[in-house]
Amino acid sequence: MTLIHARCNLRSPPASAYFVAGNTTTKNAIVGSIPSDEPGTIFVVSHVGATFPVFSKGLADGKVTIAFGRKKDSGDVVVAIDTNVVDTAPNGQRKYSDQISTDFLKCALTLLEQSK
Repeated sequence: MTLIHARCNLRSPPASAYFVAGNTTTKNAIVGSIPSDEPGTIFVVSHVGATFPVFSKGLADGKVTIAFGRKKDSGDVVVAIDTNVVDTAPNGQRKYSDQISTDFLKCALTLLEQSK
């Protein structure tokens, strides 16, 4: 199982959240969602077998994309997160590195190999 902690800048939490990579999503891999004690947030639990490849592709591409629905059966909002931004200066200039993504993918591969 994987877990997404989705937050909206609204008082009510999103109805759902899932990862997107190209034409592939993890929407059908969702097991359920759990209310959070933090206003405007939910935890979404999904099957790791379907979620990990989509999330890993995003990391490898340097952009993890999350979609969330504010209301059940409404249109989804899609947000891309640049995973290579490691710092932002006060003037808005960003510092980039792929080290965090690389380290995460190496760790994940080690965990997968150990679970066999």
